[in-house]
Amino acid sequence: MRVAVVGMGQGGMVAGIKLAERGHDVTIFERNEKGQVGYDWYDDITASVFTEAGLPRLPRYAYENKGVWRFISPDEKNSLKLVPSKPFCEISVHRRALAEYFGNLAE
Repeated sequence: MRVAVVGMGQGGMVAGIKLAERGHDVTIFERNEKGQVGYDWYDDITASVFTEAGLPRLPRYAYENKGVWRFISPDEKNSLKLVPSKPFCEISVHRRALAEYFGNLAE
């Protein structure tokens, strides 16, 4: 079966990878140039999501170990700092590096 995926975001890339693993002919369309996919910011996630999704471990260039969790109240007057977790448990993932990682897996 031929499948078209529109958008090289995290959801589109994982869908494309998983469909291709199942033998489908997948084409992924993206309007942005390579290296410009995704926003230039970090998301904090649990590192185990890659294993749970059946994907290889994220390469070191794409994340930072989460140093401090800080929760800030909506009025920004109060905050709560939490103890850092062990390495590669909670990580900050750079979105553009994650898109590059998924693109390399897809190719």
